[in-house]
Amino acid sequence: MIIKSTLLLLLATVVTPSELDLMQPVPLFQFLTRVVKNQKRNRLKEMSYSYRFIRQEKKFDTKGSIKNRKSATYEVIPLVDRMYRKLVTKNGEALSKSEARDQEKKLSVQLEEQKNLSSEALFKLKFQRAERRRKETQFWDETLKAFHFLYLGKDIRDGQGFSVIKLWPNKGYELTNKNLMILKKLQGQVWIDPVVSQIVRAQVTFIEDFKLGGGLLAKVNKGATLVFEQERIKDKIWFPSHFEFDFKGRFLFFKRFNVKVIGDFTNYKKSSSSNDLVLADPDLEEIIKDEVGN
Repeated sequence: MIIKSTLLLLLATVVTPSELDLMQPVPLFQFLTRVVKNQKRNRLKEMSYSYRFIRQEKKFDTKGSIKNRKSATYEVIPLVDRMYRKLVTKNGEALSKSEARDQEKKLSVQLEEQKNLSSEALFKLKFQRAERRRKETQFWDETLKAFHFLYLGKDIRDGQGFSVIKLWPNKGYELTNKNLMILKKLQGQVWIDPVVSQIVRAQVTFIEDFKLGGGLLAKVNKGATLVFEQERIKDKIWFPSHFEFDFKGRFLFFKRFNVKVIGDFTNYKKSSSSNDLVLADPDLEEIIKDEVGN
C-alpha cells in the first residue's frame, strides 16, 4: 500500500488532534480517499453543466519577452459524448455578425443531429460518454496509488485553514493505464478544505520531460508548472475556476516554444441537453446514482 511508504513528519508547532491524525498513515489515507471520491463526483457532475471558458495564451521569445498573445472566450455546452465549444469572443473583441451566425449554426447542427440519431447511434454516443466517465474515475483512482503523500500542516488564507499535502511519484507502483504515465512525472502540493474534503488548489511541477506521441509530436520540458484551482459553485458542487500552465518544449523536433496558458471558468449552469447515462463500469454505479439524484 502506498501509505506504508509515506514518511512521517513531526512538526515543531502546536497542532490540533485532527492535524495530528493526518500525520499518521491510516487517517491520511482515509482523508485522501474521501477527497478522491469527491473529485470523481465533481468531474462527473461537471460533464452535464454548461459554462463559460476564457483562455489566454502568451508566447515568449528566447529572452523571456512576450512575442505574441491571444485570447478567446467560449460557451461550453455538454453533448451526449463530449463538451462542445462555441466561440464567443476573440482577443477581447466580439465576433462579427457573420462569425457569430456561423458559430450558432454549427452548434444548432450538433444539437439537431443528436435529436435525430437512430437508437443504435445514440447508444454508441452514450457508451462513449460512459467511457469518458470511466476514464475520469480511473484517473483519480490511479492518482491515489501513483503518489506518496505527506501532510505538511495547515495554511491559513483569508481566515480559513487548509490542509496542505505534499505529493511525489511512487516509483514502485505500476500504472494500470499507460496513458496516465504523466502521473509518474509530477510532484507538488495540494490545498484541501478539511471540513468538506474538497481540493481548493493544486500546484505541480514536471520533474521529467513529458513526450507526446512518443516525442514525435511534441515534448514538454522538465520544470513546467501547473496551478489549478476550484471553488464551490452550489452546495456540494465544486468545479474548476482557474488554471495556469507554464511550459517550454519542442514541437515536431524543431520548433521550440515557451508558453503560458491561463484559463478561467465561470457561469456554470445545469444543461438541458444532459441525457440518461449508460453504465460502462459497475464501480461507477454509486457515483452515477448520486449524480442523477442531485
